[in-house]
Amino acid sequence: MIWERLGESCRIKLKSGGGEVIFSVEGDVGKASSAVVDDKTSAKEEEHTEIVCGDSEVSGMFGVKYLALFTKAAKLCDSVGVYMTEGVPLFVNYDMGEIGAVGYYLAPKIEDD
Repeated sequence: MIWERLGESCRIKLKSGGGEVIFSVEGDVGKASSAVVDDKTSAKEEEHTEIVCGDSEVSGMFGVKYLALFTKAAKLCDSVGVYMTEGVPLFVNYDMGEIGAVGYYLAPKIEDD
């Protein structure tokens, strides 16, 4: 994951009302951000992205090292669920159909004021 070279922390932000998740990393080398947008219009089911968020915007800072480890399970499934609530650990769930599911929890980093 190229983000590991940019910084140690990744901010994940879910915009209120759903529709977009923003991942951003900033470090000494540079900064990068990527957005995943709700796409219910895709003809191919495997390319379909659905984002569900409550009424408020949720944001948290997480360790890039651990997020990179979590992404290795993505090759085993078609569906990934990311669940965030303010002040609660991030939950990433990989649904593997008949085989079962794999889930990971990651506590947010404590940000200095």
